[in-house]
Amino acid sequence: KTKLFWSFLLLGTTTLLPFNSIIIPVDFWIKYYEPYIMSAISLTDNIFNWVFSIVMLLVGRKFNQKAILYGALIVWVFSLISIPILNFISQTQLKTFLTFLLVGLCSMQNAFFFPTLLNLAGSQTHAIVTGQGLAGLFPQLILILLKTFNLGDLIFQSTLFFAVAVCVVGFSFIPARFVLKTLQQRNYVQINEILPQKSSKLFKKQIVSELTVFITLFVTMSSFPAVTVHINCIWLIKRQQPLSDWWNVGMMSTFILLDFVGRSVSVFLKRFFDMKTLLIIAFLRILLVIMFLLEAIPVFDCLTEDGKTYCSGEGPIIQSDFVAIMTLVVFALSNGLTFSLVMMKFDQNVDQADLQKVGVLQALTINTGLLCGGAVSMALEILFQ
Repeated sequence: KTKLFWSFLLLGTTTLLPFNSIIIPVDFWIKYYEPYIMSAISLTDNIFNWVFSIVMLLVGRKFNQKAILYGALIVWVFSLISIPILNFISQTQLKTFLTFLLVGLCSMQNAFFFPTLLNLAGSQTHAIVTGQGLAGLFPQLILILLKTFNLGDLIFQSTLFFAVAVCVVGFSFIPARFVLKTLQQRNYVQINEILPQKSSKLFKKQIVSELTVFITLFVTMSSFPAVTVHINCIWLIKRQQPLSDWWNVGMMSTFILLDFVGRSVSVFLKRFFDMKTLLIIAFLRILLVIMFLLEAIPVFDCLTEDGKTYCSGEGPIIQSDFVAIMTLVVFALSNGLTFSLVMMKFDQNVDQADLQKVGVLQALTINTGLLCGGAVSMALEILFQ
C-alpha cells in the first residue's frame, strides 16, 4: 500500500510537471519569444485540455488505460526535449507555432491521463493531488537554485531545467507500470466498462462538487499570476530603489509552497469539511481577488533605465507588503486545501459502475474552470498593459 501511495504521488506530480516546467522559466520566454507567449501558452493548454476532456467523456471508455498512461509519458518526454531545441530556429513565428503545437499535444495527453489516473486511484486520490502540488514546487525550486548560483547563461540554465524535468517524467514509467500491474492483479482495472447512468444525470448528482472545484480554479487562474504580478514591493519603491526580480520569485514561490501545504494537510482535515462548506469557502475566495486588485491598482508609473526599473506616483489603494503577503498566504492555502478536499470527496456517494465517468466529469469541470479563469486572466493582462 505504501508503494502504491508513492507511485500515485509521483504520477500526480507528472500530470502537471510538463506544463509547469514549460511556464516557470519566464526569463527564457521573455528573451527569445514574443511578449504574449506566456498568456498564449496558458490559453493553448486550457483549450486543448478542455476539448479533449469532452472527447474523453464521450468515448473514453473505449481507450486502453495502459496505452493512455504510456502514451502520455512518451509525448511529455518528447515535448520537454524538443522545446529548448526549438530555440535554435531563427524564425520566431515558426518556433512559436511549433511550441504551441507541443503544448497542445502535452495538454491533450493530460486530458486523457488525469481522469484515467483518478479512475485507478480509488482511495489514493490524496496522493495524486499532493503530487500535483509538488509539480509546482519542484520546478520552482530548480529555477531558484539556477538563479541563485547563476550557472551558465540563460540558454544553459533553461536547457538544464528542461533536462531535469525530462528525467522526472521519464522515471514515471516505473510507477505507471507498478500501478497497472498491481491493480490488474486486484481486478481494479476495467476497460470498456458500460456505464449505466448518463453524463447529464451524473452532473446533476455531482453539482455541488463540480461547482466548488470550478469556482476554486476559476478564481485562482483569473488572478494568479495575472493580477499578483502587478503587486510591487512597496518597501523598495518608497526608498526609491529599483524593483527586484526576487520579489516576484518570492511571491510565486510562496503560492506554490503554501498550495502544496494546503494539499498535504487536507487529509487530516477531511472530516471537518462537508461539500457545502467547501462551496462557501470557494465563493469567499473572491474577496481575496478584490484585495489583490486593491493592492495592484492604480498602477505605479514605472520607468526602466540601464536594465533597472524604478516606480513612482500615487500607486494602488492598499500599499502594504505585509498585507499583500498575508493575502497571498490565505489565497494559496485555501486553494490547495479546498481543491484537495473536493477531489477526495467528489466520488463518495457514487456507484461503482459510475466511478469512471464521474472522474472524467470532474476532470472536465477542472479544465472548464482553468479555461474560463485563463481567459479572464488574459483579459486582465491586456487591461494592465
